[in-house]
Amino acid sequence: MKDDGNQSIKEDFNKFLDTPSVIPPSHLSKKIQNRIHLNLNPPILMVFGKLVLAHLIVGPISLTFCSQFGMGQSHHSGNGFSKYMMGLGMETCMIVCGAIFLIFSLLAATLILRIEELKIIRKTCLLQVLGLGLLSIGAFVCMGSDLVFSLTMYWLTGAAIGGMIAIEATWWVRKRSSAFI
Repeated sequence: MKDDGNQSIKEDFNKFLDTPSVIPPSHLSKKIQNRIHLNLNPPILMVFGKLVLAHLIVGPISLTFCSQFGMGQSHHSGNGFSKYMMGLGMETCMIVCGAIFLIFSLLAATLILRIEELKIIRKTCLLQVLGLGLLSIGAFVCMGSDLVFSLTMYWLTGAAIGGMIAIEATWWVRKRSSAFI
């Protein structure tokens, strides 16, 4: 009985090979080629837009346990994490807080990004991370935070280092997982 099934498949395949080929219209072929090219080479701004969207969702969540520039729930509650961080010194606190703020957003973003988009982020990693950090600082200013230039630079340095580590770590995991294939 197994041979009958294989024979039927072979006959179907031979019928398929014997059918005359049809050439699709050139405008349709061009449209498909453009779509494939766009999927394999996504625009940098589109990828950055996805990062910003993820950051808009995840960033406020991270403020609940690590306040940034006086913004966030933990700033008002004086929880243990904030007290511990301030005990390390203001500069260290700003570096770690900047890193935490972007790491969570970038990790969340990489869950929704396709591998082609992640490749674009890796190619322009510093630009993407600094852009996200500067947008965050702008948002803090718009919400009324008082910034000190030197501390803001520590925060931005931590955000850049943390963001690049998050992107590379995610790339490493995705490259070794079956989702990458």
